[in-house]
Amino acid sequence: YQLFESLALGSHGVLRGVGAARFSALCGMACAWSCTPWLGYLLARHYELGAIGVWIAHTVELAVASLLLARHIERGSWQRKQAALRESFA
Repeated sequence: YQLFESLALGSHGVLRGVGAARFSALCGMACAWSCTPWLGYLLARHYELGAIGVWIAHTVELAVASLLLARHIERGSWQRKQAALRESFA
């Protein structure tokens, strides 16, 4: 849990710092609403894991978000947008 949480929070911070907060926020919301409630319910009720199932679902959410955010940072598409923004102010 802590590994994925630190990766997700660090990636969110990097993207907000370079001005790509929109992607960071959308990715966070999409992962939060697509993973945790549904998977948490499935694991908690269907597989009878209770609160542990919800924590597993939250860990999956953070893993998916951290992978998506890290891939976005690695691809560098935010750099092109930042360069265009700099040129508009110059």
